[in-house]
Amino acid sequence: MARSIPKARDGSLHQHTAGGTSLDPIMIGTAAWYSWLEQHRSFCFEAGRMTFTARKEQRPGGPLLVCVPTQPWQAAHCLPR
Repeated sequence: MARSIPKARDGSLHQHTAGGTSLDPIMIGTAAWYSWLEQHRSFCFEAGRMTFTARKEQRPGGPLLVCVPTQPWQAAHCLPR
């Protein structure tokens, strides 16, 4: 099965195992959310008709977009759905 990037939508992070099984959603803004961000590099954000992939990345001059305090996250793709 192809790798599925976790999706943040409706206030929760939704992810699947390699076998396609859904894991329990993680509520955005909780301790579990910040713990998840520490351990992962990317997720897809969906809101209405807009979607983008956020990716954690170190840059010499700093991040392009800071989505999480003290974390260097940037928007990689911005496309209408």
